[in-house]
Amino acid sequence: MKPFKFFSVILLVLTMAVSGHALTITVDGNLLDWGLDTSSFEENDNNWDPGLSGVYVFQEDWVGSGGYVGPGWGDQNYDVEAILVTSDPDFLYLAIATGFPQYGIKDWDAGDISIDVGADGSWDYALVISNYIDGDDSRDEVLGGFYRVSSWEEVGISEHSVSNPYRMIDGTLLGTVDFVYQDDPDHDFARYFIEASIPLSYLGYPGKIVVHWTMECGNDYGNVEATVPEPASILLVGTALLLGGAFLRRRIKS
Repeated sequence: MKPFKFFSVILLVLTMAVSGHALTITVDGNLLDWGLDTSSFEENDNNWDPGLSGVYVFQEDWVGSGGYVGPGWGDQNYDVEAILVTSDPDFLYLAIATGFPQYGIKDWDAGDISIDVGADGSWDYALVISNYIDGDDSRDEVLGGFYRVSSWEEVGISEHSVSNPYRMIDGTLLGTVDFVYQDDPDHDFARYFIEASIPLSYLGYPGKIVVHWTMECGNDYGNVEATVPEPASILLVGTALLLGGAFLRRRIKS
């Protein structure tokens, strides 16, 4: 096979492989593009797993006796119902369903979305999705900012330490991302959808990650582990170089 034809075939195959992502996600707070019609989802026991390849799901949608959500209490308002994670060759996509509003409840505030690259407990990055402090929009961070984190704030109730981390204290801003934090239009009870898209270039081509979210009191929290493939450009170039090298070695031997 001639070199030009060989490389053309390789690039075509690889392009088809990395473009085979099943979902096209729009960051709008509507989870239909995740394969979920949430219009019939009531307060408890909903199935948030669309059963799609490449979509990683945490779900714990229940409120127990006395309003227990675990590790604390608070009814639907404090329930972290689900976290969904997926990716395409360029972006990491997140979706969270919770009863907790962006502006907080009483003296408790919404936390940052935290990401642990390597699933080693390091909590490397934060996505700022709320700047409210005690009901006042006064926190001095970039809303929608994606940060490399140097220190974290723990939850406000020490008995709920399993819910850590809560919010970034210090970090380096890498850029801003598309996100929404909005009320569920189909129900009168407390439910909000948080959705975001994060460029994979911000994450340093992570492989395994854990996505975590909680609120200041730590009454409830969610963790989901996901596997994120390398971005398309890195995969294409790297694989093409490897295969090209093998092709040239074969030509030299012949």
